[in-house]
Amino acid sequence: MELVNEIYRLTDKLLASRFLIEAIRTVVILLSPLVPHIAEEMWERLGNKESILKERWPVYNPELIKEETIVYVIQVNGKMRSKIQVPADIDEAKLKPVVLGDEKIKSWIAEKPIKQFIVVPKRLVNIVV
Repeated sequence: MELVNEIYRLTDKLLASRFLIEAIRTVVILLSPLVPHIAEEMWERLGNKESILKERWPVYNPELIKEETIVYVIQVNGKMRSKIQVPADIDEAKLKPVVLGDEKIKSWIAEKPIKQFIVVPKRLVNIVV
């Protein structure tokens, strides 16, 4: 469904391109185990002579699905107070100043001493004051 939504979003840019055709072919192939008769009919309407059963299953490139940025939820005393978007490969040492520099977090911490700074990697930060 996400692939179909993305195709709809990019249809104007991809119209009449080989990328649109490849995307549609991929969706039909992925549908074939779930709705084989409908997928076979759509496959024929795309102009293919061979059965969809003879088509190879699509492969993915793991490098293309890596996220460049992630969203950290920031909690103060266990309650969500903000969210920040940071590079996916950020380490805890670089994350702490970014979190403490967030305007919403500054107002919740104020001048209170930080007792704990807990990081759940790639998920959340909890600041205990």
